Amino acid sequence: MTYTLHNDGKKVILSVLVGADPILIGLKVNQSTIISMKYQDLYEIVLSTYGVTEKEHFIKSLSYHHILPDSDIVVLETICDNPVDFFASELIPKALKLYHGADIYSCYSVNYLVENNKVRFGGLGDICKGYYHARGLITPHYKLTEQELTEFPEWYESTFLKINSDNCNEKYRAMLRMYDTSYLIGICESEFVVLFTVLEMLFGKKHSDKITVRIARGTSKLIGTSAKERSSIRKQMYKLYDIRSRYVHEGKDIPHEKLFELREIVRKVLIEIFIRNYHTKDKSLSKLRDTL
Repeated sequence: MTYTLHNDGKKVILSVLVGADPILIGLKVNQSTIISMKYQDLYEIVLSTYGVTEKEHFIKSLSYHHILPDSDIVVLETICDNPVDFFASELIPKALKLYHGADIYSCYSVNYLVENNKVRFGGLGDICKGYYHARGLITPHYKLTEQELTEFPEWYESTFLKINSDNCNEKYRAMLRMYDTSYLIGICESEFVVLFTVLEMLFGKKHSDKITVRIARGTSKLIGTSAKERSSIRKQMYKLYDIRSRYVHEGKDIPHEKLFELREIVRKVLIEIFIRNYHTKDKSLSKLRDTL
């Protein structure tokens, strides 16, 4: 299906999503919609908007992720009615990563504006141009169930925007940044260590029990819903921390599946902190830690 330019004079951002399963096509959040788009259609918009000098940059950005010229690509399209909409192209992929654990990136983004039937630069500059999150692991692909797709727009408004607000306390914001960073490094071992750093920020305490014990115990109590599940999570965390230690001290490789396993645990921890309302400026995460 050929992409139709928006001729209403509004700025439009097109962000190529890497790692997105086609089932996401049609997902709509406010002024943003995930669409299917032909490579050639986006290529023509890039040439019309930025000119021939951007051609090689565009090709390299997509070819790095094995997106070929004959491909149909998954794109996040954002129509900017007001300045707040400008940032949706960055916030929505970030929200999807916190909503469900799997890799999804915007590897290239272009913004355009149609005036007098002519495609022009949309005016957002380098905020939305070029390599965005151009490196990373893209297995498994990001996929949601039909129910999750239906519930995501409401979750974005009721949960993610509060998680991403200025009302979050400093430590929780730092943990969120590190979780997001774990997606951007593109090196399995480094991402694994960063994710454990998030847990150390929450469960670490000077002059106390071994950090491994505190992480395993604290994580299991925070996200486990039964005695059996808590016991399983403790054992899982000991094994994952042992993998981390063997990498840090012996240089042993970390399997990708273990990275995804740990990432899902950290994601659940961050969501549970929000659910328990310990994310705000008037709350202390150390109090939550001591309670656990």
